[in-house]
Amino acid sequence: MPPDVLVKKVWDDVQDWSVVHSKVRTGSVNFSSQVPIWLPPLQNELKCNIGFSWSRRLSLSGASWVVRDSLGNVLLHSRRSYSRVTSVFDAKIKSWEWALESMASLQLENVLFGASTMDIIKALHNPNQWPAIVSHISPLIVLSGNKPHWFIIFEPTKSNSGAMMIAASVTTDLRLSSYVSRWSPIWLYGFFEHEKRLVNEVLHGSRDDPVLFVPHEAYASVVASNRLSLIGRPLNLNEQTLRGVIQTLPRIWGLVSRVHGRILDDRSVQFRFRYESDLLAVLRRTPCLFNDWFVALQRWQDFPGPDFLTFIDLWVQVRGIPLPYLSELTVSFIAGTLGPVVELDFNEVTSTHVAFIRVKVRIVFTDRLRFFRRVRFESRETAMIGFEYERLRRICTNCCRINHQTENCPFLAAPMVQHDE
Repeated sequence: MPPDVLVKKVWDDVQDWSVVHSKVRTGSVNFSSQVPIWLPPLQNELKCNIGFSWSRRLSLSGASWVVRDSLGNVLLHSRRSYSRVTSVFDAKIKSWEWALESMASLQLENVLFGASTMDIIKALHNPNQWPAIVSHISPLIVLSGNKPHWFIIFEPTKSNSGAMMIAASVTTDLRLSSYVSRWSPIWLYGFFEHEKRLVNEVLHGSRDDPVLFVPHEAYASVVASNRLSLIGRPLNLNEQTLRGVIQTLPRIWGLVSRVHGRILDDRSVQFRFRYESDLLAVLRRTPCLFNDWFVALQRWQDFPGPDFLTFIDLWVQVRGIPLPYLSELTVSFIAGTLGPVVELDFNEVTSTHVAFIRVKVRIVFTDRLRFFRRVRFESRETAMIGFEYERLRRICTNCCRINHQTENCPFLAAPMVQHDE
C-alpha cells in the first residue's frame, strides 16, 4: 500500500472511530471535570497503547505497549530498552517499531493503536513535507502495509499513562530487561484496574441502572432466518470488495433469486438462503473463489467460538509416497503436518488411482502453505513428498500465505535506504 494511501486510511479511520464513540464524548458526563479517560476499542477489537521514554544523559530509551480488550482487561504488555539512542524522536520511532513488530509476530489482526506521538502521525500524513523523516518511517509503513484491520488514533498523554509509565521504568528505574508478558505488570495492577472500573462506569452507566429486557418474541424470526445462512470472509480485501463478493457469488452458484447477500462489517458478509438444500449444495462446493482469491464460508453459529472464520478447508493432492508405505495412516500422518485432516479420499482396498492421494485439510488463514516435505520411514528410506492445493490460483510468493499478494507482504525485508556521504 503506497504511503499516501495508507496515511489517508489512517486519518479516515480516526474520524470514523471518533464518530462511533461520539456518544461517549457528548453524553451527560462532563469529562472536563474528571481525569482524562482511556477509551476502549470496539467489540471484537483490541487496543494497543504505545509508550516511550528517553534519557539524554544515559542515551537510553524505553519502549512499551499494552494490549487491552473492549472491556478494559489487560491481555498482554511488553517493555524493551534501547541503548545509544541519541534523540527523543528516535525513541518514538523505536517504540512504534517494537509495537508493530510485536503485533505482527503475535498475529493480532483487529488492533487499534493509541499513541501520544502526534509528530509521527503528522509525518505519515504528509511524507512529502517531511523528507528528512521518510527514511525513518518507512519501516512503519512496511510493517502496517498489509493490515487492513489495523487502525491508529492519537491518545492524549494522560489517558496513555499506563503504557508511558512502563516505558519510563527503563529510564528512571533502570529496569533494562526486555520482555513480553500476559496481564498487567504487578506494580501497576491497581492502576489498570482503576482505569477499567472508570471506563465501565462511564460507558455502561451506573451499576444501579436498570437492565433493559428484550423478549425472545422480538427477535425469534431473525434467529430462525439467520440459522439458514452462511457467513463469508474474503481473504484478501485489497483485491476483493465486499460488494463484489455478495453480487458475484450468488451468480456463480446459480442462486441469484434464492440467496440474499448483505455486508455485515468491514470484513465479512452474510448470505441468507430460502432453502436448506441450496445452503448445503453451496457448502459442498467450497472453497469459493472471487477475483482469484479464496472466500471463506461457514454456516451461521448463534454463539461463534474464537476460531470462527479463521480457517478454510482445502483439498490437497499428496504426491510421492513410495508404494510400500502407502496406507491411510501414512497419508493422514503426513497430511496432518499441514493442518487437521477433515476428509481422506482414499481407501487401501477400493481406490483405483494412487498417483496422488486427495486429502481435505483445514488451513488457518495466517499459516504459510507448505509445498514439499522430506520424510524418512523407519526402514531409513527417504522420500520427497509434494503437496498440490486444488483451486489455488493466487498466493504470496514471498511468504506462501493466501491472504495477501506479494507486494503487500508484511514479511518483506525493509527497503535499503542509501545516504550520500
